[in-house]
Amino acid sequence: MALRRLPFSQLTLAAVLGVAGGLYVYKPIFQRYSLEQRKAQEVTLAQLPESDRPPSPAKG
Repeated sequence: MALRRLPFSQLTLAAVLGVAGGLYVYKPIFQRYSLEQRKAQEVTLAQLPESDRPPSPAKG
């Protein structure tokens, strides 16, 4: 097979598809990690005395 250069457009398309595929595959892992971190932070804050807790954000 002869060695030849790929056009910039094909390299760009391959890179974009690679990144998109990686995000698609790893998105559930990132979401699970984020959820676990939020739960751990809530548990930690719940164990603090009331006077040491940061003010909760206003909802609404």
